[in-house]
Parts: sequence; structure tokens; C-alpha cells
Amino acid sequence: MNQEVTTAKILLIRHAESMFNLSQRVACNTDKEVPGDQECLVTKFNEELIDCGITPQGYEQCQQARQVCQNEDVAVVFVSPLRRALETCEQIFQGHPSNPKIIPHPLFREMVLSNCDIGAKVLESKEIYKNDDFSFLEQYKYPNLWSIYELVDKEKSSQIIQQIEEKCGNDEQEVIRVGHLKLLELMKDIYPQTVETEQQQLERIIKQKELLKKTAKEIPTGKKIAVVGHSRTLYSFTAQFCHKTLTESNGKWFHNGEVHEYEIQLD
Repeated sequence: MNQEVTTAKILLIRHAESMFNLSQRVACNTDKEVPGDQECLVTKFNEELIDCGITPQGYEQCQQARQVCQNEDVAVVFVSPLRRALETCEQIFQGHPSNPKIIPHPLFREMVLSNCDIGAKVLESKEIYKNDDFSFLEQYKYPNLWSIYELVDKEKSSQIIQQIEEKCGNDEQEVIRVGHLKLLELMKDIYPQTVETEQQQLERIIKQKELLKKTAKEIPTGKKIAVVGHSRTLYSFTAQFCHKTLTESNGKWFHNGEVHEYEIQLD
């Protein structure tokens, strides 16, 4: 990349409407997105919505986003390994003229707050999206718990894995089979506390930006990077950020399927 280039353009895309989004709207009897602090808890902890995909309305949103991205010269797409993001990514970039490299990357996951944030279907997704690079999974004993291994607080991560193992009688095969269900039980038991904090997410956002800057310097000049991610992480990504206090303000809240171009400063 030309050393004189000091900025890079990133296409930020929120996943299309998920079954979780739809189920929350139905449960709360509204046609608008349900804020996190108003979510129906029965829906939030319903095991049937673990790592859920997108809705028919979501597929329509993908087609709109596809049109927006169609003429963008995209070299690389980083996508959250959660199913709703992977499905959105495929609908937007399959057959794209630029033929970008698709990289599922755990840095771009959502905070682990609800059933849909437990990436339990990742091995199934790996078989569906065979051309995508899921090599990050190779380091984990229990791939269905990858989102917990990826917590910023590694001590907390180890504690949660140990709790899940104990709930499964320290049977490795049982953890692989139902460990994600035990994680959901744990999340429900500690609610309204969560397994990770906003400040820990902001630490992850710093790492996201470092990765994007590194990638921008490696791709040809003029090409763009796309990110297919989630509402809370995209809000934090676009917010005014204080590194000293790890606080944020004035971020952009993305609607399902929304595409927004963001300019990032290269160090």
C-alpha cells in the first residue's frame, strides 16, 4: 500500500434481522426494535434461539445491502462467526464482482448477552461456508464455546469453562454436546449481571481497529475492507472513545442490514 495514504475506508454492515430480533418484537408486541433493557427474558434465554439465523425480512434487507455494496471494490470482509452475520455476509458478497476474501473472525462477534450470542452452531457453519477461513477454531478444546474462550478476561473465561465442565460431569463429549446449553443456564442464573462488561468490549474494539489498520496497509491502494457485525459492537466502533478511561459516547446505532462507510486513520 502507498505509504502516503493515511486513511482507509471500511464498510460497516450490521447483520440483517435475526430470528431473535423478530421474536423479541413479537413478544413485546411492537413493530420496532426492542432495546436491550426492555427485552423479554423468556425470549432472551430461549434455547431454540441459540446462534439463530436471519428472517425472510432479513433476506430482503440483505438484497438492499447487496445493491449498496455491489460497486464497492472490497478486498477483504471480516465477519462475525455468529450465524446471523454469516448468513448476511453470504447474501451480500456471494458472487460479488471484487470476489473479496471472507474471514470469520471472533474479534467481530457480539457481546455475550443473550442466547443468539452463543456461537454454538459454528462447526455447522464451517461446513456450510467451506470457502471461508475458520482456522481460529483450531485452538479450542470445545469449539461450541468459542465465544467464551474469546472473552477479554481470560481468568473469567477459564472459570466459565470450568463451571460448564462441572455441570457436564467433566465429560468432554457431554460438554461438546450440551455445553452451550449449560452456558445459557449460567447466563440466565447471573442475570442482570453479564459474562463480560462494556469496558471489556471496548478493549476488543481497540483490537478490531488494530487489525483493520494492519489489513488496510497490506491490501492494494483504493480497495476497501468490509465488516459484517452487530449493533453493540458497531456502536462502540463508531463512538467517540477515551482510551484512558475506556469510555465511549455518540456512537452510531445501526439498523438491521444497514451499510455505513467509516474512515479510519492509519497510524
